[in-house]
Amino acid sequence: MEKHARSILFWSFFFVFLLIAPLVILYTSGYRYNPATKRLAQTGGISVTSIPRGAALTLNGKRTKYLSPALLRFVPPGAATLRISKEEFLPLDMRFPVVRRQTALLEDIVLWRRSVPTPLEQDPTLLTPNHRGTTYALAVTSGNWTEVWMVDFRDPKKRLLITRLPSLATGRLIIEWSPDDEWILLVPKDRPADSLFVRFDGTQPARTAETISKALTSPLSSITWIEGDPHRLLATTKNGSLLWEPGRAAENIPVEAVLAKRGERIYTLATDKNRTVVMEGYGLEGMPLASLPPSSYRFAESPETYLTLSDKTSLVVLSLASKENSLVLKTDATMFAWSPDKKSIAYSNGYTTALLHLPSGKTTILSHTSDPSTALAWHPKGTALVIAEAKELVAYDLSVGRAVTPLTAARGVSTIIFEKDGEAFWFLGNVNEANGLYQIRVR
Repeated sequence: MEKHARSILFWSFFFVFLLIAPLVILYTSGYRYNPATKRLAQTGGISVTSIPRGAALTLNGKRTKYLSPALLRFVPPGAATLRISKEEFLPLDMRFPVVRRQTALLEDIVLWRRSVPTPLEQDPTLLTPNHRGTTYALAVTSGNWTEVWMVDFRDPKKRLLITRLPSLATGRLIIEWSPDDEWILLVPKDRPADSLFVRFDGTQPARTAETISKALTSPLSSITWIEGDPHRLLATTKNGSLLWEPGRAAENIPVEAVLAKRGERIYTLATDKNRTVVMEGYGLEGMPLASLPPSSYRFAESPETYLTLSDKTSLVVLSLASKENSLVLKTDATMFAWSPDKKSIAYSNGYTTALLHLPSGKTTILSHTSDPSTALAWHPKGTALVIAEAKELVAYDLSVGRAVTPLTAARGVSTIIFEKDGEAFWFLGNVNEANGLYQIRVR
C-alpha cells in the first residue's frame, strides 16, 4: 500500500475513533437518548423483587422482557410508572422518580391473590387470636354453660375444649393471651375474683386451670398481664396490688398501676389528677422517666428499647436509650402496630394513618379517609400494611412506589392477623351482611 493511502486510512480511523469514543464513554456511563426531552441524559435503574417471584414488569406503558426479580437498567430520569403483574394476582401500579446514576429499590413487593373471603366462624360472640397468629380462643355459650375452645387457624376443624364456665354470657368475658402464648387469662367482667388462668401448649388442652381468687388472699378488682414478662400478672385487690405467677405465692407491691418489664428493670405508672408519671428503676424503687397528661394508660407490647402506652384514644412511645429526651411520639391514635423488624410503628386515629420510622425519625402519611378505619396489620415481610377502611380492606405498599390495592369489600373489621409466613390473613368483620371470621389467601 502506498504511503499516501496508508496516511488516508490512518486518519480515517483516527477521526472515526474521535467520533465513536465519546459515544462509547457516554454509553458505558449510562447515557441514553430520552425521546421525551430529545436529549442525551444519564439514566438510572430499578431493582425489583416480588412475592411471589416471576411477575411481569411493564415500564412506562411498555412490557419489558424481564420477570421479577430483575434489574431494569438505563431508565430515563424523571417520573416513572411501573406495573407489576402476575396471573391470578391483583396488579400493582406504581409511580415514583428515577434519579440518574441511582437505582430505585423495590424490594419484597407483595402481590395479592385475587381471593374471595372464606368464612371460618359465623357470628362469633368472642374470639381472641394469639400473638403468633396460629390459634384463636373461641367462647361459645350454650344453655347454662360457656365453653372456651382453642381453634387452629389453618384448620378450624382442629379444636380443643379447654374449660367450661357456668352461667356466663360471652359478652361479659375477657380473654387475654400471655406474651408467649402459653397461657390464657379468662376474666368475667363483673366477677374478676372468678378469673381463670389456663395453660395451653399448642397440642394439649388445659393442663392447669387455677382459680385466681383461691391463690390470693383478698378478692380481685382487676388483673392484667405484665408487658415484657411472659408468665406474671398484676392483680389489684382491695388491699393493694400484687405480682402473681401460678404455683407461687403472690408478691405484694407498693403500686396501683400496670407494669412493664425489661430484664430486671420494672416500669410502673403513677397517676394523680394532674399527670401520669412513668417510673423507671431496678426492682420497685423507680425514678421518673416521663410525665404525661393524666389518663388510664396501659403498657402495650413493644421492642426491647421502647415503651408503648395507650389509653384507647392516644399513643405514647418512649425511648429507653435516651434519658434526657425519652418521648419519641405522642399522638391521637385508636390503633397501632409495630413493624416485624420493630423499627417502625404504624398508627391511626381512624381517619389519618401514618408511619413513623424510628431510626430516621421520619413520619409518612399513608392515607386520609372521610370515614373511620377500624384495624390495621403488617405483612410479615414488613413491606406492606393492610388497613380496614369503612367499606373495604386495602393494602398499602410501603416501597417508593406506594401502590394502593383494594382487596375485598368488608365492614366493621375489628381484627386483622397474618399467618407468620404471609400466605394468608384472617379478619373479624362483616362480609355480605354476615358477621364472622374470614380468611383471605395471599399466595
